[in-house]
Amino acid sequence: MNRQTHYRIFISGPALWLWLLLAFFVFHSGILRAADAKVLTIAEIIALPESSALNGRSVVARGILTYHEPGHRMAFLQDQTAAIYVHIAGKQDVSPGDYVEVRGILDPGLKGRNIRGPDFDTSPSIKRLSAGNFPEPLRLQSLDGIEHQSGARWTRASIAVKAVALEGDRARLILKDHPHLPVFIAGVTRPSMLPNHLAGLSVEVDGVIADSPVSEKPLVMQRQILIPGLKFVHIPQSEIQRQFALPESGLSDLRWLQEREGPEIRARVTGTVTWVKTGEGFFLQKGTMAAWIQSTSHLSPDVGQAVECAGRPSSYQGAGILNAAIWRGLPDGQGNQQATPFERGFLESDDSQGKLTVVAGKLVESFRSPSEDLAIIEVGSDLVFCHLTESSEADRLPPLEKGSSVSLTGVFLNRASPALPAADTQGSYHLLLRKADDVRLVSAPPFWNVRRLVALLGIVVATAGLAGIWVLALRRKVRKQEVLIRRTIAKQVVEEERVRIAREWHDSFEQHFAGLTMLLDATAAVVPAESQASAMLERAARMADHSRSEARQAIWDLRASAIKSNVPFGSELEDALHQSWPEDAGCQLRIDCKEKFQILPRSVTLHLLRIAQEAVTNALKHARCTTLEVTWETRPSGLSLMVLDNGVGLPAEKNDQASQEGHFGLLGMRERALRIHGVLEILSPPPDRSAGTAIRITIPKPSRES
Repeated sequence: MNRQTHYRIFISGPALWLWLLLAFFVFHSGILRAADAKVLTIAEIIALPESSALNGRSVVARGILTYHEPGHRMAFLQDQTAAIYVHIAGKQDVSPGDYVEVRGILDPGLKGRNIRGPDFDTSPSIKRLSAGNFPEPLRLQSLDGIEHQSGARWTRASIAVKAVALEGDRARLILKDHPHLPVFIAGVTRPSMLPNHLAGLSVEVDGVIADSPVSEKPLVMQRQILIPGLKFVHIPQSEIQRQFALPESGLSDLRWLQEREGPEIRARVTGTVTWVKTGEGFFLQKGTMAAWIQSTSHLSPDVGQAVECAGRPSSYQGAGILNAAIWRGLPDGQGNQQATPFERGFLESDDSQGKLTVVAGKLVESFRSPSEDLAIIEVGSDLVFCHLTESSEADRLPPLEKGSSVSLTGVFLNRASPALPAADTQGSYHLLLRKADDVRLVSAPPFWNVRRLVALLGIVVATAGLAGIWVLALRRKVRKQEVLIRRTIAKQVVEEERVRIAREWHDSFEQHFAGLTMLLDATAAVVPAESQASAMLERAARMADHSRSEARQAIWDLRASAIKSNVPFGSELEDALHQSWPEDAGCQLRIDCKEKFQILPRSVTLHLLRIAQEAVTNALKHARCTTLEVTWETRPSGLSLMVLDNGVGLPAEKNDQASQEGHFGLLGMRERALRIHGVLEILSPPPDRSAGTAIRITIPKPSRES
């Protein structure tokens, strides 16, 4: 058995199925082993021997995901026994606080073991099992010696914040006593989200103590505290009491307190919340005064809630604001702030900024986008842009028709404000709506407005235009039908006149020619055959006979003009030859029409029929033939009509002298051939025969246009 035979057995049908079955079994067994892998506690994973970490052992663990930051490949998993770093290379469909299952490879790590994917730059398999609760945090009594604390565990620490800065997509809390210990809050992507209200406060934070490499050669690790979000920063009640133990300031005083008291001054104000921008701040109003409260707290007050706020006062575009503020609800809970009615001069007044106002006007336009609903209303000669940004899908602006008279309630802005981008508020008037109910329809626009009148006029014009086009088309069609009817009537009149003339010619001229021929024959019988008169009578008889033949052909042409144009030429040829064929011809006629369905133009049909009849008549008179074949076929050079006899033939000299001796049939056939752009050939004898004559005419194939 040679190598080729071994190979054929190896890839044969039964063997191939066995190999596939074995591969499936091995693959399926691997999946089952992976699926049935034992779930270890994190403490058991950490306690595995060093060889397990070096050899890349597969491990499975379950626990709470305490931190997850894909952009920095940071994630930590913790159960009741311990915590471990998880190397996540990309975004996963999990969030901090989820109870998850992690399947991956145990890696020794740079400063402690971790779980990674099959390769060093891939993530392990992470499956969310359910929503979970964060574990009880490990309490740090002090940040002193934090470098020696065990990392990865969920931990609570007390810190004193000196300042807040933005580093990439994180907020960094700079500590008073430990300025070199970074404390990062994840998810802060722009300056307006910075928790500036934490600056100068002593707070408690929940997060994970981690190590991040700042240098690889030599390896230098930096200890840091990672906080999943702002909600894990807690302001103790004692600190809140200290912040709010300030005398109350008026909202109108905020604009100049900083200049009068210094940059470190803090102030406390109270009022009713009139509009909220989640995560950035809200408008507060008390009486006739209003101010913007900048607060990045993860919790926002409700519209209409009575609150007190503490922060740093300043001025923004001439209006007072309270920066880096913290807030809390007042005991009475609900505020009682009434909207200010719109009055003359309100648009330009400096005191109008930030006030809850009722504005009435006419709707000019409305738009809807994923981020907000916008309505533009006309108030006198000015435009006011009305925004609804904090609405849900079910709370959108109602569909209003342009030109409607509406009344809207919201916070009015007549200059730049942190509530809207500066480019949107420069030199224009804006109204910040709280909910869809802030828009009230006063009256609908009149039905016949300019838009509807223009539309109606357009419909009328379009209808009139279509009617005019239809009338023109109908007139053109009537004119065409009229021309067609006239042509049909004229054609019928002409055909009837042709038939009448043909009938009269038959009854007069042809009969006269027949009588003349008989008279000449009778006269020649009584005249001596050797005399000159006999020869002259014979010549006159031949001329009378030719004239009779020509008259007969002219009569046939007049009657043949009524041939229908949609009849195949082969059928017309057979009918014409059979009808004119004499019973006592003593010759056999064969007609072979290979082009059964070829339809020719009328003029071409008439000329071909005359040529065929002339050729057949000449053969009967002069050829003394016993068979006569007529063929209609297609040749490479075009359509061919041939009349072939087996007679005595036609010498070339007789062909040339025929017209001189009074025989004009051949000349007429040539003239007819030229009129239909055909080529007439006289072959005597034909190429494949020893005797006889073939008369063939070849015409080009007619096009559709012809």
